[in-house]
Amino acid sequence: IYWSQGNIYGAKLKSNMLELDSEVKTLGQLPTKGLKEGPYLFERNGIYYLTYPHVENKIERLEYAISDNPLGPFKFTGVIMDESASGCWTNHQSIIQFKKQWYLFYHDRDYSPRFDKARSIRLDSLFFNNDGTIKKVIPALRGAGLTNASQKIQIDRYTQLSESGVAIDF
Repeated sequence: IYWSQGNIYGAKLKSNMLELDSEVKTLGQLPTKGLKEGPYLFERNGIYYLTYPHVENKIERLEYAISDNPLGPFKFTGVIMDESASGCWTNHQSIIQFKKQWYLFYHDRDYSPRFDKARSIRLDSLFFNNDGTIKKVIPALRGAGLTNASQKIQIDRYTQLSESGVAIDF
C-alpha cells in the first residue's frame, strides 16, 4: 500500500522490492483531499482495516476504512482518534495485537512542544465493537495497562508536561 499525489494504491511487490509485481490499483472510496502519508493496514476476524491520517479541519486525525479484501475496495468507516489537543500535526499510527489485546501506537509532540516534527510515541489500548467497528480512542496520557492501587505511582506513567515540574504526594 502506498500514497501518490493524494491517492492511495495497492500492489504486490516483488521479493527484491525493486518493482511492482502487478497493476497498480486504487483502493477507493476514501477522502479525495486531506490524505497524508502514513497508511497502515491490518486484519482482524476477516476484516481488513486501512488506517490513515486525514486532515478534515486544521490538523490530522486518525481515520479508518474497511474491506473484506486487502486490496479493497475500502469504504470509509469512522474516526479512530480526533485531532490532537496539543495541536500535533504528525499523528501517524500503527495497530497491533499482543496477548489478545489490541494497541494503538501513535505520535505526539510531548517531548518537543515547540517543534512539531520531533515526535514522541504514545500507546493506548484499542477496542472494537461487536460489529467490528473501532471504538474511538481518547488519549489517556498514561499508556496501556493499569497501575495497582497499592503500589507507588510512577512518574513516568504520565506524559503531560507541567510548567512547575513533577511531584508525588499521598
